[in-house]
Amino acid sequence: ELHLHQNSLSGTLPTQVGLLSNMNILYLDNNQFRRQIPTEIGYLTQLKDLLLHRNEFSGSIPNELGSLGPSLTELQMNANRLKGTIPEELGLLTGLRVLRLDDNKL
Repeated sequence: ELHLHQNSLSGTLPTQVGLLSNMNILYLDNNQFRRQIPTEIGYLTQLKDLLLHRNEFSGSIPNELGSLGPSLTELQMNANRLKGTIPEELGLLTGLRVLRLDDNKL
């Protein structure tokens, strides 16, 4: 588990986040991360919870998030600057119980 919420972290989320392949909980919410959510986050197939809300992420939601698989139960990306359409691939997340995308430009 990695809990880094509310730390005033800023800049871009490094692509190396995809190397955390055994991670099951990743809380990066309430920081100041900018730019795109890295596509490499789709490599974290063991995740149960992924909290990216209340940052400054922009661009589109990566299709690769659909690769996170049925173990993902919570995905929060609300209160960012995401735009575009919601990827069909999110429909592959059959174990989701919580999906928050509100307060974006979708």
